[in-house]
Amino acid sequence: MKGKLIVLLLILTAFKQPIVAQPRLRFGLLGGLNGNLIHATYLGPNSESKPRWDYTTGVSVDHWLTSSLTLGYNLLYSRQGGAELITSKIGYGSTKMMTEFSYLTLPVMVRYHLGGGRFFISGGPQIGYLLKAKWYAAGFESSAQSWDLAYMRRFDVGLTGGLGYRLGRHVVLESRYYYGLNPFNETDPQTNYKEYNRTWASNLVYYF
Repeated sequence: MKGKLIVLLLILTAFKQPIVAQPRLRFGLLGGLNGNLIHATYLGPNSESKPRWDYTTGVSVDHWLTSSLTLGYNLLYSRQGGAELITSKIGYGSTKMMTEFSYLTLPVMVRYHLGGGRFFISGGPQIGYLLKAKWYAAGFESSAQSWDLAYMRRFDVGLTGGLGYRLGRHVVLESRYYYGLNPFNETDPQTNYKEYNRTWASNLVYYF
C-alpha cells in the first residue's frame, strides 16, 4: 500500500514540477502525425467517411508571457483530407476513395501551464491556405486526379484545442484537434452540400 502511495505522489509531483527558466522567445522545429477526416453534411446510403493518416511539419515560436501562460505560433505544411468508403449496393465489395489536401496553416495557440508546471492545455484559432488537392482510389495513387481549385475555397478557418507536456528545456509533446468552421467546397445553393476539415494531430517540437 505504501508503495502505491509513493508512486502516486511521484506522478502528481511530476505534473506540478516547475519548468526550468526559459528564454522569453524561442524558435523550434515541429513534426507530427495527422489523422484527417472530411465531415460532409450529406453522404450516400452506401458511403461512410473514414480517417486518412498523413504528416505535418514546420516551424514554431514559443513566446512566454508569464510563468504559467505562453503563446505558440506555428507555420506548418499540413497534409490533410480524408477517405470515403463506398460499398456496393449488391454486395460485391467496397471501394475506398482517398482525398489528399496540402495546406499551409498558421495556428496560434494560447498555452496555460497548470500550476506553472510542465503539463498544459492549449487552444486558439487557425487559418489555412490550400496549396493543392487530389483524389484517387486506394492503391492507385499513381493515377491521382487533381481537383479544380476554382470549385474550392482556398482559405480554411477554424479552432484548435489540445493538451501538451514539456519533457525538458527543449522538447514539447502536444496533441491537438482542429475543427474547421467554414466549408472548403464552394456550396451549391440548390443542395447546400458542405464539407469541412477535421484533424487530430500529435506533434513533437524541438526548441533551440
